[in-house]
Formats: sequence, structure tokens, C-alpha cells
Amino acid sequence: MRPEGDEPTGPRSAHESDIGGDHDTPARLAARASQPSRTVATMKTVVLGDPPPVLASLLAELKRLGLDRHDEVWHGEYHMAPAANINHGLTGAILAALLKEVARPLDLVVSLEFNLGSPDDFRVPDLGVHRGDPIDTWLPTAAIVVEVRCPDDETYDKFEFYFEHGGEEILVADLETETVTWFVRGESAFVAAPRGDLLSLTTPDVVAAIGWTD
Repeated sequence: MRPEGDEPTGPRSAHESDIGGDHDTPARLAARASQPSRTVATMKTVVLGDPPPVLASLLAELKRLGLDRHDEVWHGEYHMAPAANINHGLTGAILAALLKEVARPLDLVVSLEFNLGSPDDFRVPDLGVHRGDPIDTWLPTAAIVVEVRCPDDETYDKFEFYFEHGGEEILVADLETETVTWFVRGESAFVAAPRGDLLSLTTPDVVAAIGWTD
């Protein structure tokens, strides 16, 4: 469901995990993440057809207030993301500072949330590491996509999209489990790895910077 005319503002590595082994893969992580929470009841709301006036009004107000920066459009369907909590913001700020320090000497640029894709089909990562000078509203790809995962969000559902758009690596910091996972490109999908290829950062480096226990 997407209101018409209204978009949100806002070869295999030697260290690559064996997709057939016991390592986590995006599909396994997504399946695990989709399990119902024991403490909070959640659901996904789907509106078929054009949005009713009350919903269209809500979307317009969120846009006016700049509260739609994390909303996304998936193949023409509007996905409204709830506002993140303070822990999400603090973790994102730590990661931005850490990545900027190691990316700058490599002529890579770190950004906060950005639109990856096109107006009719895009995702909004929490952070990005980019080659060159990204100045456009709609970016076709990113060197590294960073997702700060909250419970019940759609982080792992975005992996196929990021792969198809040439993303080189993904870094996921999971607020619920307080874990960090690097993903690098495999033959047909992202696979978990102990570190990325582009930056001199290991998983323990990122965990230590956030202040979690490895």
C-alpha cells in the first residue's frame, strides 16, 4: 500500500562461513527473528487498495513532521517503520563514529540513514559506507549497509534486496541479543563472516565499541 505521489523523505571470501554448515545465515536469522516474542504480542497490518482517508491523513502528517524518514516502499508497497528508541539511536551514533574513523583513510564516506533504490522500491538502512561522494536522494547501492536491528523489524527481509543492488557487505547490530554479525557476498546471497573485507574491523572490535559482552 502506497499513497500516490507520496514517498518518504528520508568470488567467495576465504573467511566466508559455509552456508551448509552450522553457521548463521540470513535465512536462519530471519526465521529466528520471526518467532513470536514471549513478552510482547506483535502483528503486521496490511491495507489493501488505496489508503482510507484517515490513514492518508496520518501519512501526510508524518511526512510534514519529518517522522517518515525510516519508512520504505517495497515493490510499490508502503512499509511504515515505527520510531526507534533511544538505545537504537545511541548504538547508531557509536557505530557511525567507529566506522568514520576507519573509513576515512580508505576514501570511504559514512552516512546516516539514506534511500537505497528508486522511488518506487527502496530501503532505508540505518547507516551506510559509500564509495565516492553520494549526494543524490536515491542511491543505487552502498559498499556497506548497516542495520541496527530492533525486535520484530524487517532487517533480514532486506538482505535479498541489498544483494540484488550490489551491496558488498552488511553489518547487523542486534539490540535484542546484543550481538554483532558481519555478512559478506557469497555466490548468490550474503553469508555470515567473522569480519568484513573493506574495513579493518572485526566483530569483537564492534562489540567492544558498543559496550556489549562478546
